[in-house]
Amino acid sequence: MSLADMFREEGKELGKEEGKKQGKKEMEEILVKNSIKKGLDPHIIEEITGLSQEEIQKIASNVKE
Repeated sequence: MSLADMFREEGKELGKEEGKKQGKKEMEEILVKNSIKKGLDPHIIEEITGLSQEEIQKIASNVKE
């Protein structure tokens, strides 16, 4: 395997990992937004998602009723 191939493979792996992180973040935001719209208590959302109250409030500020 050439050096270029090694760099290419490393780039692919980094891209996959970054994609997983972005997907997880998007799913957390959807979960929080839907939970808030359904009237779920923020403390319960915190228990379910593992996100901090600060993170939940940040997402909640973008929820349109």
